Amino acid sequence: MIDDSETQLHALIEALQDYGFHAQVYLSKLRGWTPGKDHASVNACYKDDYSDELISEAKNALAQKAISVRKSSDIEKVTFSLNLDADTAVYLYFKPAAGYSGNVSATVNGKDAEVEKLADGRYRVAIRDIAAHRLGDMANVTLATAAGSTNVTVSAMSYVKACLDAPADTDETRAMMALYGYYKEAAAYIS
Repeated sequence: MIDDSETQLHALIEALQDYGFHAQVYLSKLRGWTPGKDHASVNACYKDDYSDELISEAKNALAQKAISVRKSSDIEKVTFSLNLDADTAVYLYFKPAAGYSGNVSATVNGKDAEVEKLADGRYRVAIRDIAAHRLGDMANVTLATAAGSTNVTVSAMSYVKACLDAPADTDETRAMMALYGYYKEAAAYIS
């Protein structure tokens, strides 16, 4: 007889398989990889049909995960990305206002964080090593500049929500839906 924990484990494994499959298709296209040649191929998935209704349900469930930004006058723009390579990380990019050359420091959830100045003049702050069951945990990031603080609340699911709200293509939608499914099953399994 299969108990609830075994059922949850099977659901988690299937969600991981789906995520691996759809992420491989999506990232291979973006990076020019050849599955089976540049990396091991994930040959099958359990869920391939994400209806408009399922996508709408996911977007509604993720409504509270949208990125929130309050900028100081020293920051012109804040953007973000999700790294799904070696680790899972959210990268925040802060474009300073024209002519800003003051000091910059950052915290993530109240702890000092590294601020990397990129060649294009933007500042990058990373939220690294996000466990699957924590992909929806909102992080509070503060970038301090001369004019005050820019505050950002964000999670990996914020990126999924943003992609689902304005999808680039079907492969991206499938990868984001699979990542959302994996997060849900991991959170259910851990709880």
